[in-house]
Amino acid sequence: MSSAGADLDRVLALLGDALDADSVYFVLSAHASQGEHGPSLAPSYLAGRVLSWARSGDGSRPPVLADTNGEPSSDVRLVDGADGRRALAVPLLAEDERFVGYLGIERDGLADAGDTPHDRILSVLGDVLGAHLGRLAAEEAREQSEARWRSLADHHPDPTLVMVHGAITYANAASARLLGAAEPEDLHGRPFEDFLSAAQVSRIQEGQASQLSDPHPSPFEHSVLRLDGDERIVETVRVPFPGVEGGIQCVLRDVTERKEGEERYRTFVETISEGIWRVELERPVSRHAAPRVQVEHVLQHGRLAELNPTMAAMVWGEGRSAVGAPLTRFLGPFGPALLRALVSADHHLLAHEIVVRRPGQPVAHYSINAVGRFDRGDLVGIWGSCTDITERVEMERSMVAVLEEQQERIGRDLHDSVGQLLTGVRMLSEGLAERHAETETATTVSRIAAYSAEALDRVRAICRGLVPPQLYSEGAAGALDELVDHVDALSPTRCLFRTDGKTDLYDPDAALQVYRIAQEALSNALRHANAETVWVYFGRDQDDLIVEVEDDGVGFDLDAERAHSIGLYSMHRRAHSIGATLAIETSPGGGTTVRTTLPLRTIEDSVAVS
Repeated sequence: MSSAGADLDRVLALLGDALDADSVYFVLSAHASQGEHGPSLAPSYLAGRVLSWARSGDGSRPPVLADTNGEPSSDVRLVDGADGRRALAVPLLAEDERFVGYLGIERDGLADAGDTPHDRILSVLGDVLGAHLGRLAAEEAREQSEARWRSLADHHPDPTLVMVHGAITYANAASARLLGAAEPEDLHGRPFEDFLSAAQVSRIQEGQASQLSDPHPSPFEHSVLRLDGDERIVETVRVPFPGVEGGIQCVLRDVTERKEGEERYRTFVETISEGIWRVELERPVSRHAAPRVQVEHVLQHGRLAELNPTMAAMVWGEGRSAVGAPLTRFLGPFGPALLRALVSADHHLLAHEIVVRRPGQPVAHYSINAVGRFDRGDLVGIWGSCTDITERVEMERSMVAVLEEQQERIGRDLHDSVGQLLTGVRMLSEGLAERHAETETATTVSRIAAYSAEALDRVRAICRGLVPPQLYSEGAAGALDELVDHVDALSPTRCLFRTDGKTDLYDPDAALQVYRIAQEALSNALRHANAETVWVYFGRDQDDLIVEVEDDGVGFDLDAERAHSIGLYSMHRRAHSIGATLAIETSPGGGTTVRTTLPLRTIEDSVAVS
């Protein structure tokens, strides 16, 4: 029994003597110490007990007041027991008028309840006892709450302090580790300002005042000095400690490693020659949504969250003021195409090339990598990088130009030298055949003339392949038409040319690259596709010029061929050099389509539309 329980026993004995009672009882309601209808009204050690005093010293008889679970029907009442005993009972009420229990006496000659000294004494004592039990219950609840809080704080991974008027009165083990103390007790009594630099004190006091007045305070960042002199960066949240005047509970989080990592990242991003950008979505979108839905959602809800100096000066010419801007402003006209490519690549886009044309500036070429960032299957952001590949593209373009120049020179040499020599041989052979028509020599000379004519035709065909003369005089459509017609005449595979009949291309560089791509695709189809028919299409599709080579052959594994095929690489480089895109659709047994798409806005002055 607790000391408080023994005190109650003595109170009951004094009450019995004062009232000349045979017995005095205190019976606790079953609800009072269990908190079933709110906070407990009595300490837990009284639960299930009946405190009593009997003048005879025999407290073994059960009290008349046996039923204590109901609500009191009046302030004072008489209770008759089965054995003829009679008790005067007073209900005990807490300060909020909730029922605590009964205080009662048994005494011979008890009259009906009324305004008697017994009634008044019991009522006054009942009020005092009810309030006293409430205070005991509150103290017990507070002790239990403090014990639970201490158990939680002692084992919490975040450093936790309690300070009273600036001095540390409690510290957990994590606080000792953070501040460099051997044991938490080594921090007790020390002012928290001992762990702050003088320059920070006023700023931290202001931050503390702001947090204490905010019902939902945000973390406040500052540094602390450990006992060994090392400095750590922490985020701190301070809230009033309930029930203690001047008490503050302070939870710290060591963010030194995170801040150092962020600083290393910032230094890297600020100095790297590669452009870095990051997009955050105001609302996520499922990666399983339709590609069109994803693209429209990102364009509508995407915001530029990061842009390093290289990126700011690179593509779109925006500065740091672009951070936070809508994605449509940042990506400009390239946004939809870039996002479609990202979604099509399952949100892992590698070396996607774009061409940027700005008024009064040279054409620029960029390679973009991008990857989606997901949270539980939903796209929430995009990380991207960008590399300026203009010099590389110009170098490749120059190499292609040199190659074309060499081919043109070889073609001219073949035409002007070998072709003329073969023409001379053919003419001399024909003359000899006429002069020796009646001799055996005529047959041999005629064969020489025929071989010379055949060789001359082949040289001319080679010259047309090296330098298609009609490409510059008749346009790309006419050159492709003649190429297909020539291949169809010489190959067992049927080759057909189709055109919309309204579009042609006269830009020398663009026309040459488009011709070479179609020539390479046609050659690959004839050599590898085992196709019955090859179609070449040239025409306009809205704002794009389309050149397409399609066959009904055996197809191939594009991923396997891409790594080592010089022809595929050459076609891609030629397309990128003029700002076009090259798409290859193929599968084993399913035929192949090579499609070159050239935006007409890049060559509008060199496109004829009838």
